[in-house]
Amino acid sequence: MDALHHLTYGVKGVDFVAVYDTTVQHIPLRKDLAHLRPPPPRLTDKRDIFIGVTAYRDGVKCGFTLWTAFARAAHPENVFVGVVDQTMADDVACIDAYCERARETWPTEPCKYKSQIAIDARSATTSKGPTVARAQLYPLLGDQEFSMMIDSHVQFAQMWDDLVIAEWVATDNEMAVLSNYPMGFEQLTADATFTGNYGSHVCNYVSRPGADAVVYYSGILTAFNFERPLLSVSWAGGFSFGKSHAWHRAPIDPYMNWVFWGEEFLHAYQLWTRGYDMYSPSRYGNVVFHNWTDNGDKHRFTDNVTLVTSQDQHNREEAMAYNRFRLIFQQSFSGEVDSREIDKYGSGTVRSREQFFTYANISNTDANKDFAACNQLHFVPYADPTELEALLPGWRFADSNLAAKDVVTVNNSVLHDLRRKLDDAETTVTQLRHAVEAARHEQTHAFQLLETARKELEEREQATLRAMHQTLEKVARQNSRMINGMSIRLRQIQQTSTHVYSELALVVLMLVTVLIALFGRCWGKRRSNAVAYTKLQATE
Repeated sequence: MDALHHLTYGVKGVDFVAVYDTTVQHIPLRKDLAHLRPPPPRLTDKRDIFIGVTAYRDGVKCGFTLWTAFARAAHPENVFVGVVDQTMADDVACIDAYCERARETWPTEPCKYKSQIAIDARSATTSKGPTVARAQLYPLLGDQEFSMMIDSHVQFAQMWDDLVIAEWVATDNEMAVLSNYPMGFEQLTADATFTGNYGSHVCNYVSRPGADAVVYYSGILTAFNFERPLLSVSWAGGFSFGKSHAWHRAPIDPYMNWVFWGEEFLHAYQLWTRGYDMYSPSRYGNVVFHNWTDNGDKHRFTDNVTLVTSQDQHNREEAMAYNRFRLIFQQSFSGEVDSREIDKYGSGTVRSREQFFTYANISNTDANKDFAACNQLHFVPYADPTELEALLPGWRFADSNLAAKDVVTVNNSVLHDLRRKLDDAETTVTQLRHAVEAARHEQTHAFQLLETARKELEEREQATLRAMHQTLEKVARQNSRMINGMSIRLRQIQQTSTHVYSELALVVLMLVTVLIALFGRCWGKRRSNAVAYTKLQATE
């Protein structure tokens, strides 16, 4: 089935069409945070459920509500109920009305499952409104894994416990709270099943006269063909379901005396700023149906204003409570304010007040800027996940991107853009992969060429060395022969020279002898002449 769904809503007389894609509702709008996701659901084998019911003089209908809870449950042994039953002296008590029906259904037991029902019986004359009564439910909560809050005049569908747990798991969010205004009894078939393809969604507001006025929802819108829970801005007292840690971490404010308008918006704020996300159930998660009829016997807490206190005191307490509402939201107000335990019941620290007003499409400065929060919503990342990480050991928000299952976009136009970018990125990655592979091949080829060149160079060097060696050996042999020849020649020359020199010496000796003889002869003749000359001089 197509993931896109439509819902029509009106604002100030103008109709609008909202388009939803539940497959992308957990993808944050901020691109730098788009990888973050809420923590995945943790489901134990307990799967027990606490149902909190507040009844104001509504015993008969309340008894029927409890009977359907047990009679139509797949596992009634896992169902536990707490009732704040506000009655007058002549009213039928919720537990009595239940036991009467239980005996008809299980006649062998006096009141089957009564041990699984806790009652806080109070006088209706002390009632100060539904918010205070809901706050009084908390001491009745045990250690059940899940908790549900409903009105006292509803009925459950067949196998509701299995269906609602499956619907909660389908949110894919441990911090999910299913909530809406239930549809009417007439939507159930005769065998208490629901076969429709639609569900209730709360996303619109009543127009406010000013920015300091309280915010409250305008009613039910019908959402068709939703296959999974739809992210929402609203919490409704008529039906809510989630993990029991939501009750412990975001308790309803007990100081909201007489507050009826705006208390649901306030509790949505308390939950959301503590890290919880509200969802409207899908077509498969409609398990509680409301009796919206009024045959004139319906009682309201405002009937006993003067029984509890004086009108003036009521007006003062109510004004102080609504100023408390404004103080929590940082709206302007005048007069007294009840600020007891304001930190405990006010803002959480996981998300901020400013983030909530942006998410809910509500202006804290100009009511004319308020607008229905019926368009596509997206998970808002936690500003401070410290509390949630302590609540869920082993989970870290920074690592939660690994749990993402839906990787597309935040709306239709961005969806196509991101898909295109994803395709481009995949193409780029593929090209890079191919380039890396090609580079690896080229590198391998280059290494092979280098290795071949190295081997060829080594072979050439070896060949050259061998040639040089051979040449040197040849030269050496040639030189050896030459040296040997020269040695022989020198010996021959030496021998020859010795004979010649002997002969020459003899000749020289003979010549010397001759010369000496000649010299002697000449020297004798000269001497004779000299004597003669001397004699001649003497004679003269």
